[in-house]
Amino acid sequence: MSNKNQKHTFKRLSVNLPPELDRAVLDLRKTEEYCRCSYVEIIRVLMAEGAKALADHHQDSDAKA
Repeated sequence: MSNKNQKHTFKRLSVNLPPELDRAVLDLRKTEEYCRCSYVEIIRVLMAEGAKALADHHQDSDAKA
């Protein structure tokens, strides 16, 4: 049974986070910007921003070469 109102389909996976990343997520949840986000929503934001930063870094490295 599929939910036609569902916007996104997510791949389910398990990731082990080191204590410092877990603490960083919990600290973000205490901020005004992320207080209404779930733990997993914050993880998604961090992963998206990290992927963007890596892509930008890669483009910068290619431009310098």
